Amino acid sequence: MGLEKLKELLVDQKEVMEDVILDALKGIVSLDSQSGEVYLQEKFSELRPDAKICLFLMARKAAHLLGLTDGEVASATLIRERTGMPVGTVNPKLRSLLDRGVIAQNEHKEYYMPTHALAIARQTIKGGINAP
Repeated sequence: MGLEKLKELLVDQKEVMEDVILDALKGIVSLDSQSGEVYLQEKFSELRPDAKICLFLMARKAAHLLGLTDGEVASATLIRERTGMPVGTVNPKLRSLLDRGVIAQNEHKEYYMPTHALAIARQTIKGGINAP
């Protein structure tokens, strides 16, 4: 009864996820339609390291949501290999993003993008372009 106004806050989580992920990734990565492999596009090289990590993990989440992969998690080694960044860059950024709650880690020390952090990750990606 007096809560009708609060219903304006209700959203469809899947629809919001799709919008946020597409907005963050479009034009920077693409996904193989068969394997879900993440392909980095030219604009990826313009991003700061924290944005690159967020983008890669968000792309893995997208591939998983599309049913292209069995999971979305990635080890620190896979992140380094696929983003081309060195251990001395990736590991401190992973720790920082983890401490800020932008990414999460499972019991096997693999990283993933939690749904509740998608908007923060998008902000990190959008603001993560290096100045020329």
